[in-house]
Amino acid sequence: GLAMVAALVLMFIRNFFEDEVMPKAFGWFAAAQSTLVIASGIAFALFAPHAFRMFDSLYYYAFLPLPLFFCLTLYFGWRAKSQFFTYFVVAWTPVIAAAIGRILYSMNWVPYNFFLDNSTLISMAFEAIISSLAIGYRIRLITLDRDRAQHAENMAKALADTDGLTGLLNRRAFVRELTEQKQLCQLMLIDIDHFKRVNDALGHVDGDEVLVRLAACLIEHSPDHALIARLGGEEFAVAMVGNASVMPDAEQLLAAIRKTAMPSGYLVTASIGTADRFIEEELDWKMLYRAADMALYQAKSAGRDRHVHYLRTPARAA
Repeated sequence: GLAMVAALVLMFIRNFFEDEVMPKAFGWFAAAQSTLVIASGIAFALFAPHAFRMFDSLYYYAFLPLPLFFCLTLYFGWRAKSQFFTYFVVAWTPVIAAAIGRILYSMNWVPYNFFLDNSTLISMAFEAIISSLAIGYRIRLITLDRDRAQHAENMAKALADTDGLTGLLNRRAFVRELTEQKQLCQLMLIDIDHFKRVNDALGHVDGDEVLVRLAACLIEHSPDHALIARLGGEEFAVAMVGNASVMPDAEQLLAAIRKTAMPSGYLVTASIGTADRFIEEELDWKMLYRAADMALYQAKSAGRDRHVHYLRTPARAA
């Protein structure tokens, strides 16, 4: 029983520290020492009645490398500045002391006493308590690492799906959301009129601020469940999915854009093109986008700052 405990302890200690702390050869040493201890214990159990002294000595001598094993463990943990080093020292120092005492007793270098005879059980009970604290601490660290990784993954996904300037959905995420729902989609394309003039008059920094404020205006005047995206440049989109969904009123939205406070009091207007179509796949999206874009072009050709709805779009893909 003691041999099995010693072997399991060796394996436990080998995996107590982080993977990069212990060299590969140390794992081989632990495996060899475990095998030696178990083999000597089995040999003693089987053959002690025939040669007690020899197998008893063999059994105890098999434990002699254990102090070296612990010393090496302490050295590698200290050298790597492991965050579990203090736990190890506190937990295993009594166990090491007990092992050394039993070895010295087996060699008749120290006299027998009750505490030495029971030192293994006492020290292992103490070690179990401290190691439980260390294991709990390590689980806590793993949990924190998992939470950080999950947060980083969510952040990466958010960055991949959103426009960096306005915080709206980007084109890829917008199209993905629409094609996954497979319902009737009402699409509104909003394009700032003469945006090059805006940049020339205000500069690119304030031009970006115009885009940010327009995005905020779209969010404010769209239903909560609307999909809002910046498709690129000065072009934005608002989509409503489902037969019961109602698009924002285009004329009211145009009026809201005119009233939106822009940098230096610059008056910004926009043109809007709308269309609707049942979306099942990306081809349906392309046809819907083309229809809304044609309506947007008609709005710009008719003088800008207005809305046109494309009426000839079929309600569902053939």
